[in-house]
Amino acid sequence: MVAEKLGKTPAQVALRWGLQMGHSVLPKSTHEERIKDNFDIFNWSIPEVLLAKLSEIEQARLTTGNFSFVHETFGPYRTVEELWDGEI
Repeated sequence: MVAEKLGKTPAQVALRWGLQMGHSVLPKSTHEERIKDNFDIFNWSIPEVLLAKLSEIEQARLTTGNFSFVHETFGPYRTVEELWDGEI
């Protein structure tokens, strides 16, 4: 819906959203057309009204935090709770 309104791909909207939220974005692709699309995120912005729509999407953590740096003996974090600050 947002991508269609802006005439962009969903990936472009996701990347642009990340930039507008102040995040670093690191897209990865080996397809030439997608690489070109990934660079087409700098000369436009998502209007506030559409940013608000994106903010309505329910957030969820996509990982349980079972990384090599979370380990009860050997990791810098002993538990997932030590790693995550409670915010999504």
